[in-house]
Amino acid sequence: MKKNTLAALILTTLAAGQLASLQAHAAGQLNVWEDIKKSAGIKTAVSDFEKQYNVKVNLQEMPYAQQLEKLRLDGPAGIGPDVLVIPNDQLGGAVVQGLLSPLSVDQAKQDAFTPASINAFRMDNALYGIPKAVETLVLIYNKDLIGQAAGQPAGLAGLLENPARAEQIRPARQV
Repeated sequence: MKKNTLAALILTTLAAGQLASLQAHAAGQLNVWEDIKKSAGIKTAVSDFEKQYNVKVNLQEMPYAQQLEKLRLDGPAGIGPDVLVIPNDQLGGAVVQGLLSPLSVDQAKQDAFTPASINAFRMDNALYGIPKAVETLVLIYNKDLIGQAAGQPAGLAGLLENPARAEQIRPARQV
């Protein structure tokens, strides 16, 4: 899925849960916090969203850690964001601290994501966010080096079954 389409889906889905509060906003604005130097990837989606919903989106960049601290201070005062982008490993703490509210997201929209990616934003059967991006880690190794040090692993599963191989490989790399 193209980044702009995904970003539009995210903004639309998140805003769908916020439309009632948006209509209550006299200014008709949606405040969005995004990680530092990452808003360029969603600017087209923001523009499309503004046109479609006749809502001004105020996009503010700040580092993730600063977002949570600012949310702790600004949220209770009612001046926090309507939408923010945080890593899912920060979700639990934000929910426990009462910084996030559950979302009501149509099942069809949830089904657009893999179960693992959407479930990463659930706590106690409540959905608190949707994925903006999904990262996949890849293991790349030098077969000659691994073969010399510890024999060829049977794929990633083989390495995971025998973590001691990493210690055997390390001296071969002279690390």
